[in-house]
Amino acid sequence: MGSTRPRVNLNNIRDLQIPIAPLPEQQRIVAKLTELLGKVDASQQRLAKIPALIKRFRQSVLAAACSGRLTADWREERTTDDVDVADGDLDLPRSWKSVEFGELIGDGPQNGLYKPASFYGDGTLIVRIDASSSRHFACSA
Repeated sequence: MGSTRPRVNLNNIRDLQIPIAPLPEQQRIVAKLTELLGKVDASQQRLAKIPALIKRFRQSVLAAACSGRLTADWREERTTDDVDVADGDLDLPRSWKSVEFGELIGDGPQNGLYKPASFYGDGTLIVRIDASSSRHFACSA
């Protein structure tokens, strides 16, 4: 079984009518495209710098958090009546409490499965290994 296709040859192509904008319009189009492509290139260059800026910002926040600068204003606003200094160098609000790490981890999983929250009691924080990663650390109540 065959198919029929109209034959396209060089003579058919030569006879095609193609609309072409006048030269001044072509020049305006080229000028506008050049302007817009320049803006696209400039935007791409600025966007390429963002990952490095975010990395530096994260490092700065982490450094500020570890050094105490991140919460310095908050700690300055607290009075000594609000702070429990019995825990040594820690400046924690009196509403906070210290617990041994063993209290947080509980008995751990049984055969890889965690016990239901009801087993631990209300308000007990459980630190699970699968709740931590290189970017964050989470506790569940």
